[in-house]
Amino acid sequence: MNYMIGCNYWGSKYGTEMWKYWDGESVDKDLETLARYGVRYMRVFPNWRDFQPLVPIYGVCNIKREYRLHGEELMTDEFGLDEECINHFEEFLGYVKKHGMKVIVAVLTGWMSGRMFTPPALYGKNLISDPEALKLEIKFVKGFVRRFKHSDVIEYWDLGNECNNLSEAKSEEEAYLWTVSIANAIRSEDNTRQIHSGLHGIYSEGIWNIRQQGEICDVLTPHPYPSPTVNGDRDVMTGPRTSYVTTQMVEYYSGVGGRPAMVQEAGALNNMIGNKDMVARFVKMCIYSGWANGSLGYLWWCAHEQLHLTYPPYTWSMIERELGLLYEDLSPKPVALQMKECQDVLSSMPFEELPKKKYDAVCITRREKYGTSLCEAVQVPYILCKQAGLELTYRYHQQELPDAALYIAPCIDGWDCYDISCYDALKEKAENGASVLFTVGTGMLSQSESTLGLISDGLRNNSKLISVDFDGDVLPVRYGKEYLMRADTAEVLARDDDGNVVFSRNKYGKGYIYYLAFPMERMLAESEDYLRDSEKYPYYKIYAKCAEETITNKFAKSPIADVGVTTHWLNDKECVVVAINYSGKDVDPRLDIKEHSKCELLHGKMDFIPVCDMTVLKITV
Repeated sequence: MNYMIGCNYWGSKYGTEMWKYWDGESVDKDLETLARYGVRYMRVFPNWRDFQPLVPIYGVCNIKREYRLHGEELMTDEFGLDEECINHFEEFLGYVKKHGMKVIVAVLTGWMSGRMFTPPALYGKNLISDPEALKLEIKFVKGFVRRFKHSDVIEYWDLGNECNNLSEAKSEEEAYLWTVSIANAIRSEDNTRQIHSGLHGIYSEGIWNIRQQGEICDVLTPHPYPSPTVNGDRDVMTGPRTSYVTTQMVEYYSGVGGRPAMVQEAGALNNMIGNKDMVARFVKMCIYSGWANGSLGYLWWCAHEQLHLTYPPYTWSMIERELGLLYEDLSPKPVALQMKECQDVLSSMPFEELPKKKYDAVCITRREKYGTSLCEAVQVPYILCKQAGLELTYRYHQQELPDAALYIAPCIDGWDCYDISCYDALKEKAENGASVLFTVGTGMLSQSESTLGLISDGLRNNSKLISVDFDGDVLPVRYGKEYLMRADTAEVLARDDDGNVVFSRNKYGKGYIYYLAFPMERMLAESEDYLRDSEKYPYYKIYAKCAEETITNKFAKSPIADVGVTTHWLNDKECVVVAINYSGKDVDPRLDIKEHSKCELLHGKMDFIPVCDMTVLKITV
């Protein structure tokens, strides 16, 4: 099985101080226990402070003369590595091999769980842009990789742990130069392994951004906790709103970055977020959903409880103490038992790797960032597509658009909503037979009469919540700007009570351009109710209307909105169908599969999917 299941690892006894207070016997026991519960991959962290413990030595006029190791010992190599810690890591890799595991090494671990761990020589310096810092970082990375590149248990190198938190980068150029410097330092010593980005909390645009990381690194790495960072705290973790977030962030990073992605770390943070059984159900859904939707794997944060540790970062934060797969006595939490079950289920599949699914729709991104903006521009379109039975990927508005049945431009705002090249590319896609949907907030589109097939009689402010009939479904609507539109060549699909066009489609070449007069995705992002109940508020049907033929022709689908169905072709005659229950309750998926000669049940039941579980079928046509 090529899907990576495992956890992030700090030793159970000393946490971030494990290399400083090395206890090989304890580490060996940790790994033996973790392997017993299905952990096959670990992301591990050489604490930079301990592995390159350089202190500056000054001479006359306070001019720096040299570096020495802690205790003013002479450096033993040109890289400033601590030989004792290097030996500990060598011993650690031996235990990894002993227990049949692989590791991802986060080489530059200077930030961890809210605390900095940097060599004394760099205290107070900007670790992203300061020349001295960059020099020592590059030397450390080169030296460390050179020492361990021959190990057969290292699967990937990782730039480090969330290195965009090391210091403030003042420009995209600074962030780019730092990233490429560290990546090149790794590749100069070992060009045989791929490099993980290790960054989280990045978007299409920004000083640190997904496109930049995708250009330089080989694997992108969201850390989608049920937390405010990714809007994972808007609903209970097993609810229909939160349940999509983990996989959605992987698809977002992969689509915009042009690289494979995986959940490099995620966890429950604190027992108040959910009880232990709920957490186990959550991890099951995340692992299965990632497997079905193209993630390379899922690593839990983290291996052990840290309630007994009495130093920072564990004394600083209420969400750094009870995160483990295992209790303090190394007995398993329900989440560990569930991870083992998932490992066994996926390993039992009669194929090594699940083939990739086909994408139906593309969401165009631009200025999304932390909070509601990310939710409306990225997350809500994903949820609505899944509910409609469509598979969604993402592209930044300046990137080339792949072929798809539907293109979604959500929440058009302002006068410069998209570059003209993107706008023209979308119209060209419609001319060639695709559908394009613009949902409008306060924005304006040029050549609107010929593009939308609508004529405007003006615009005005109107923030009232109104009701609109969408083909029998009466749904709340709140305008950004109320555009007083009437039809010219467009077909009107919904109007408000004043007769203004709310939803329309215009024949454009071989395809259609759809217009939605309110920023639906923003409205749903800001509400705490609409996405929780897809039966009462079936907004997804608006997306479905834009891709009716694609949905009709699906090989496998479900009429249950929060059951996601993906099809994966093994060859011309055989495919795997995966149905995942995102609904937060047990369901009968009522699977609709096109004519076939044989259906083999690989996991679950045809007529029942428990909460946060899946059904897997092998179909022969």
